[in-house]
Amino acid sequence: MEGPQGSSSSDEKELVQGMRDKKEHVIRKTLFVPVVIGIGVTVTATVELELLNFSFNCE
Repeated sequence: MEGPQGSSSSDEKELVQGMRDKKEHVIRKTLFVPVVIGIGVTVTATVELELLNFSFNCE
């Protein structure tokens, strides 16, 4: 990342913005996985409880 010292600060801003976007993307991705797993577990547990209740009602 060697460049002329007198270059405009807009390049630096874009670079910082790009790094910030990348960091946000990584954070979103990291948060996304547990959320999806949590939803999946919740749905599975709910479905299993419903099936259990249903089978108890049938007996």
